[in-house]
Order: sequence, then structure tokens, then C-alpha cells
Amino acid sequence: MNAVQHEPVGRYQVVPAAFVLLVDARDRVLLTYRRGTGYMDEHWSFGAAGHVETGETVLQAAVRETHEELGVTLREADLLPMTVGHRTSGNGRPIDERVDFFFSVRCWEGEPDIQEPDKAAELRWVSLDDPPEPVVPHELLVLQQWRQGTLAPVSTFGFPSALQEPGRLGPVHRGDRVKVQAEAKDTRETEEELMDGDHQRYAAFLPDSYRELLKTAPEVTYWDWSGHHVRILRRRRPEAPVRLILIHGAGGHAAALWPFAAILPAEIFEIAAVDLPLYGGTESPDPIAVRYQDWLDLLNDFVDAEDDGRPLVLLGASIGGMVAYEVAARGERVSAVAATCLLDPRDLHARAVMTKFGKLGALSGCLTWMVRGPLTRRRIPMSWVAALSKMSRNPELSALCAQDPRGGGVRVPLGFLASYMNYRHTAPESMATPVLLVHPEADDWTPVRVSRRWFDRIAADKQLVLLPDAGHFPIEESGVEVLVDTLIALGQHIGRGKRQQ
Repeated sequence: MNAVQHEPVGRYQVVPAAFVLLVDARDRVLLTYRRGTGYMDEHWSFGAAGHVETGETVLQAAVRETHEELGVTLREADLLPMTVGHRTSGNGRPIDERVDFFFSVRCWEGEPDIQEPDKAAELRWVSLDDPPEPVVPHELLVLQQWRQGTLAPVSTFGFPSALQEPGRLGPVHRGDRVKVQAEAKDTRETEEELMDGDHQRYAAFLPDSYRELLKTAPEVTYWDWSGHHVRILRRRRPEAPVRLILIHGAGGHAAALWPFAAILPAEIFEIAAVDLPLYGGTESPDPIAVRYQDWLDLLNDFVDAEDDGRPLVLLGASIGGMVAYEVAARGERVSAVAATCLLDPRDLHARAVMTKFGKLGALSGCLTWMVRGPLTRRRIPMSWVAALSKMSRNPELSALCAQDPRGGGVRVPLGFLASYMNYRHTAPESMATPVLLVHPEADDWTPVRVSRRWFDRIAADKQLVLLPDAGHFPIEESGVEVLVDTLIALGQHIGRGKRQQ
């Protein structure tokens, strides 16, 4: 019998490469303008990139390429994984089958400068809100999804099942919501214009009966605090008897809550809504250094700075409820706290419902004690941790919150999460400020029973009001009506007490 001759089987091979994105304290990224490389010349790309050489790890390659191309020194421990990208050019050539390891980094030694002038024409620090054009397509897709907080640990590019056309960096929403399109360069909205319209995107989910009131746009102001440029939305009413400060949680920002400000009567409330560091339009000098304590300190100082003698109500939504509670407990300027929930992050029952991990979430507090050193500065999307799919009973609103790059889609440092999960709030038995818990009755994310574990122990005057049919983000008409009526009653009560004094 003749032996059967087999042709050698060609194994599928890919070329590995490392990409490194330097990010500064203002969240700008360093891009390189390619020229003379023979590939994607006259395009912007990650600050440093190159093939993994024989015998080295991808981490070693990233460190080496960054030093060779930018002249700065990195430590492997400071490389923050973004995604692993599998891409193809679809031409069957082995050289065009790639696996790309993308890293960001915020710590390095030296000043970035062009080290290979025959391959790069320019280095530029840019904001991803307004990047230069053109950017290498597969790198643009990574930057776009990274900015929006939707970048998966593993991504693909160029395959028939994963064809994606990269557009301009920015949010794209359904229907009549804001759209940012690549081809509309001459009509692009600025970041400020996009933020100015944020409250309308959220207002669209509230009942039609409030439609006229929801047309009221806030005044946009800024306040400088400890290096932070804090964005504050306002409705000034010097004649109103009560002042109210809105405090968002980890899945929102001031504009997301503004619709609730708009439907409260102006003859009772003057309102301010603060974008806390990492969220909304507030700019921070070093975002990766922000901690939960900064939120509390900022609001305490804001309460002091804004005091004009009128009674003050703090209205906190989601974890903003406990923020409002703590700020009130620290001083004597707050007349009452209103909160949609009161979650003690040290309580195992609260941890179990707050995170996406169910009962395993109870272990999160223990794990956060392990967040030390460079690990505290690593940023992850809040949507990776929080169960934002339960934000609302309306799936579209939940998706909007989770994808909003200024809200639930924001990237937070692990140090912030650790500082929150392990913060010891003022004991409820020591609370002296009245507390109103206006809790959504149909909250599938943080049921009222969890908030009551804290609320029932409060020594101060307190009241529990359930918002009928309402989810965690209350937009249902019956729930909104009860919320508004309850807050009006609180404002009238506090206002009368001030006049009697």
C-alpha cells in the first residue's frame, strides 16, 4: 500500500503588538501623527505602539516601545489594560492578522518627546471630546468605546460578524436624542452644548403631565474648590423661603436629576444641583486621586459658602441619599434631609444589592481593603460594578444611565470605590437632623427593606413615604406625584418654621 502524502497544514497565526496611551491629570491623551512608517501615514494613533519581539512579554514590549518612541520610562505595574483587540484586513496575508494589546498609563518618568523623527511628525495632548482627524480606524474604535465606558475586555475589528464603522467620539442615543455623527464636522456640538441638553434627554422619560414645566432650562454656573472646577446647575429664586440642593449618586449627574428640580414649585424652592468630582461637567486636577471623602468635603464647604440664612434641604438620589445624610450630620446648617434610599456600604445586605454580583457583592468590602498602591489609581467603568440595568423600570432609561459618559458610564478609580465601600457614616443613633425617606415602592435594585436597616435606627425626627409603582429612578406618574407633593409639604413646613422664628 502506498503511503498517503499529506500537505502541511498551515496554522493560523497572528502578529502581537502593544499599544500604550499616556493619560495626563486633565484626562487628555497623547497621540502621535504617523509619517514615514508605510502604514496609516498621515493618521493619528496611540502615543506608542509596536510589535512584541521574540522572548519578551507584551508588558515588556509596551514598556520598551514607550521608551523607544517617547523617551519616557514606565513600570509594568502601571500599565492599565484597556482591551485585547483581534483584527484582520481580510486579505489572507499572515502579516495582516493581528492581536493588539491596548494599555493606558498615568504614571511615567520623563517628558514625552519624539524619539524617532523618521516615523512621527508630531505629538499632541488632546481631549477625547474633540480629537484630531483622522485617527487610525481600529484605534479610533478603541478610543471611542473607552471614553464611553463600553469597551469590552476583548474586541474585534474587520471580521464580517464584527464590522463596525468608527464615528466621532461621543454619545449616540436613539430616536430624537442627541446624535454625534462623523460627517457632520461643521455642525458638531461642543461638549458644553451637549451637556446643556442632557437634562432634556432625561426629562423625556417623565410623565407628559409635566411637559411644560420640564421645558425650564437650568442656569449653568461654576464654583472653584480645591482645584476642582465644579459645575452647578441652578434655579435662582431669592424670594423662595427654602433652598434645596440636589445630590446625585453613582449612576447619574446634576442634569439627570434636573427634571425633578424643574417640576418643584419655584415659589417654594431655590435649587442648586452639583456635579460631584468624576461626574457631569466638573473638572478635577487629578481624577484618579478623587475619593468619597472629597464628595463629602466639597458639599460641606458648598453648604457653608451658599448659606444665606434660609432653611436648606438636601435631596439625595440613590447613594446620594447617604451623602446628603452625612453632610447634614456633620454640621448645623441643614434643616432636613430627603433621600430616595439610605444605603450603608458597610452593611452586607446593602453590598449584596448594590453591586452586580448579588450575594458575592457582600465580599466587596473585604476585597476593597486589598486595593493599595498603584491599584488605587486604576479606573474602571462604574457600569462594571453597579447593577445599572436595574436603574429604572424603563429599559431605555436604564440604558441611557449606564451609557452616559458623564453618569453611569463614567470611569472611576478603584481608590474611590474602596473609600466609599469602607466609609463609616455617622451612626443613625447620633443623627440630629430630620430625615425624610421618599423610597420608590417598586425599586428592584435597592428594596426599601435595605434602607430601613439604617432608617429605623435614626434618632432624629423621621418619616417614610413610599412612591407607588416607582422604580429606583422614579419616573412613574403616581410615584412622581407623591414625591412632588411630599417635598412641597416639607418645604412649606420648614418655610413656616423659619417665618415663625
